[in-house]
Amino acid sequence: MSRSGDWALELQQEQDSLRDFDYEYEQYEAEMQWLAENPFEEIYTAFGGRLRQLQSVLDADVTIFTNTVIFKMVYVHAVTLFEAMVGDVVKASVLTRPTFKGRLTSRIDELNKGRKYSLKEIFSHKDGADGIVMEILSTLTFHNAETAKRTVEIICDGVVNTKNFKAMRDVVESRHDFAHRNGKTVGDEFRGIDRAIVLDALGVIERFANDIYECISDAAKRDTFL
Repeated sequence: MSRSGDWALELQQEQDSLRDFDYEYEQYEAEMQWLAENPFEEIYTAFGGRLRQLQSVLDADVTIFTNTVIFKMVYVHAVTLFEAMVGDVVKASVLTRPTFKGRLTSRIDELNKGRKYSLKEIFSHKDGADGIVMEILSTLTFHNAETAKRTVEIICDGVVNTKNFKAMRDVVESRHDFAHRNGKTVGDEFRGIDRAIVLDALGVIERFANDIYECISDAAKRDTFL
């Protein structure tokens, strides 16, 4: 390739990179605006409504052939809704409450696999420490019950009720089998599914989500009186 061709290719790559950066930044700003406009209480309430909508799907008229498919879809999507809710609730809480943000910032290396950010990295980030906090929160998998529990306990300086913790871990494990292996475990054992199993899972998800919410809500009330 000629020098002019090399130059044109480099220019094109640079323009593509800038467009990608602009798009990512626009998405970031849009998300921050949405979180600022939607308190964590409203996000949690909306989650409850979506769970009830899923439950109504189980009551719809379906054939014997489609039953299993619908059961798996509802099961998997319920865990996805939980993951999205926890991620948004944590982000909204951290964004609007300096105390929460301070706790998370001081212990963020625990969530980021031990990596510590240098001052240079923080100041050079387009949104400083806030941007790094949100960036790390966006990479966490909140359907993991342990991750959700640990993150919430850090920002709340409190303890999440563990009564429903093990059951939630079991639900997430089953969800993974349904989503990735059509119901088979890594040991090649088949997981059965029916309406009762799905309803039980929805109950577990709702109860653990409430445990998460109560921890954040209680911390927010304490924060108000500090």
